[in-house]
This record gives sequence, C-alpha cells and structure tokens, in this order.
Amino acid sequence: MIIQLIQDHGIGSQQELVQQLAARGVRCTQASVSRDITELGLIKIDGVYRVSEIRSSQPTLVEGLTAEKAGDNLVVLRTGPGVAQAAALMIDRSKIPGLVGTVAGDDTIFLAVRSKEDQQSVIRFVFNLFQRS
Repeated sequence: MIIQLIQDHGIGSQQELVQQLAARGVRCTQASVSRDITELGLIKIDGVYRVSEIRSSQPTLVEGLTAEKAGDNLVVLRTGPGVAQAAALMIDRSKIPGLVGTVAGDDTIFLAVRSKEDQQSVIRFVFNLFQRS
C-alpha cells in the first residue's frame, strides 16, 4: 500500500504518509513508517518519495540518503549525521560521468553536474553506488 500511495500521490513527508494510510484504515506511527521506507528502499528526490529503480531488500550503505535537484547544475544529497564527507569521497573516486565535483559538510553533499540532463543519471549512479551488494 505504501508503494501505491507513493506512486499515486507524491508523498513528501513521513507524516503525510501516516495520514494517507490512516485515511485508508491503516493505523501506524511515524517511526513504523520510517522503518518501512528504509525496508522498501524508497528514496526522496525533489521533495517526494519515489520507488527506487534499484530497490532491493538490502539497505543502502548510506542510510536515509535523499536527493534533490537544485537548478540545472546542482544536486543536493542528504545523508545521516557525520556521513557526508566519506560518501563524497566515494562519489569523487567513482568518476561518475557528468559529475564535475562535490562539496560535503556533515550531512549534506552538493554535486555539481555538467548539465540539467546529467542530473538524473548522476542521482541514479549515486544510489547504485551506495546499494549493498
């Protein structure tokens, strides 16, 4: 049901998902929805949850990874606390086509991409990179 709601309604927050589920008679908490999102491998892109093309039963190496496009040449990744710099190093070393470079803080990474067309392919590559094998 969660996947169907994500695909049909452009859910942007865990609380919104809890409300949508409640409207359908499913009682749950934000904490249980958070675990479900992780287990289902859902990702947040441009402010809404999406079903990842690389969805699997395995969690990602960077838990809570989300991506949002910002303008035509920037992607903003959010990670868990203290993870961004190590993740950015892995991204830089991966030589992703279309990626110019990264700047990382504690839980945020800015990815500079060559063009608007490169944004989605870079996002896919990053999520593939952090998927556990």
